[in-house]
Amino acid sequence: MVLEGLAEKRKTKPSIACTVTTDLTGDRRMQRICSSLAGFGYAPILVGRKLPNSLPFQLEGVAIERLENKHLSGPKFYLEHNWNLFKILQKFKPDAVYAVDADTLLAATLYTKTRGIPLIFDAHEYFSELPELVNRPFVKGIWHWIEKVCIPQTNARFTVSEGLAEIMTADFHTHFHTIRNIAPYKPERDKVYGAPYFVYAGAVNIGRGMDLLVSIAEQLPYPVHIIGNGDVLPWLKSEIEKNPILKEKLIIRGFLPPLEMEEVIANAFAGLSFVAPMGENYTQSLGNKFFDYIQARLPQICPALPAYQEVLQKYEIGIATPYEANAVLTAMQKLVNEPHYYKTLKANTHLAAQEYCWENESDKLSAILQQVIPV
Repeated sequence: MVLEGLAEKRKTKPSIACTVTTDLTGDRRMQRICSSLAGFGYAPILVGRKLPNSLPFQLEGVAIERLENKHLSGPKFYLEHNWNLFKILQKFKPDAVYAVDADTLLAATLYTKTRGIPLIFDAHEYFSELPELVNRPFVKGIWHWIEKVCIPQTNARFTVSEGLAEIMTADFHTHFHTIRNIAPYKPERDKVYGAPYFVYAGAVNIGRGMDLLVSIAEQLPYPVHIIGNGDVLPWLKSEIEKNPILKEKLIIRGFLPPLEMEEVIANAFAGLSFVAPMGENYTQSLGNKFFDYIQARLPQICPALPAYQEVLQKYEIGIATPYEANAVLTAMQKLVNEPHYYKTLKANTHLAAQEYCWENESDKLSAILQQVIPV
């Protein structure tokens, strides 16, 4: 609970409290953003969540605060987390609040309005359009009400894709910038050659392709290594246990520390991304893994959605497919059976990696923040 050095930093640097509901250990987006804030000359405070199995976490130049909530999910969790967040903000009195997603926005809005300080909103997703809320109109309505009341009171807003920015600008009648959530530029790593495999790195949730992989698993040209956790993981494990062939074809790696995950991705044959058309949050976003694969110089199979196709039109780095099992299987077989085509896609990732890197996005972030809270 003690933020060493914070008082000293705040004598000369404006402090920004960044608020999330995630376990900070695996939240690479906020690690990246807070490190950039420190580099810009701010004193960032990253306020997140501590779970029973959370690992120790530190980040150079960033003060860390982790909230231990009694409730771990559901409405009581969100209420408790926002209440605890409001109290922490009162304790540390930051000069501005950087609220990430609607699930921390209520506490951030209440605090900043009582203090008269800037509020920045970073929508990594259109929260009320999450697929999990599509068939839950009452819960969806509550989240949309929070967004509708709080977002217009923010001083700057951004989200992860041009399409999502246009939709949220129209829905909330206030401008959203685009700051893509992408990895820093990395030189290509030397591969450790072994048995080839595809890799999926991301949330193991509904609409993320696990159903497709199960249906085509016996025909897969190479195994698929699945990195990540999520709501669908118990079902996926159950399906794999039922079929010995699936055990060989679908390899569940679970949560991996960032460096280990980067190694698994870098040594893969190609990357996989799946997005079912289940609400504007999915159809208009660009997944983190899409850019992770680019930085790893991997050809990839990605959704045939506008945000992805816009990149593919500029750099042919993969194959866009609809959310259909046979289409995905055909694309995987094409990458395996046409080595010249595969090499062409891989060569194009080198050019794409120079454009789609965090260094370019952080420049835009700095310019926006300077207008709200100058250093």
